[in-house]
Amino acid sequence: GWGVGCLTHPFPLPIPIRRNSTSVCNLTPAKTLQRGEWMATFELGSTVIILAERDRTQRTLCPRDTCTRIRQPLFELTTAVESTGLLT
Repeated sequence: GWGVGCLTHPFPLPIPIRRNSTSVCNLTPAKTLQRGEWMATFELGSTVIILAERDRTQRTLCPRDTCTRIRQPLFELTTAVESTGLLT
């Protein structure tokens, strides 16, 4: 880890990690986790990652990389779907 927003996770990344910069990659194919399985740990900071169910996000209300306030809606979601117990 290197500071605020550092995230430790069990997935190998196909890109080099550089200090004080943002790294983005697409994990393809998607990684499958069982319910309750460790996904990641924040080392420091107040960075938040929002996970929404696939095909449930209807409209983004808050653009990426912007400041938000507590209880501020981030997405409009479609109706609920039945849970399978897996995250992909």
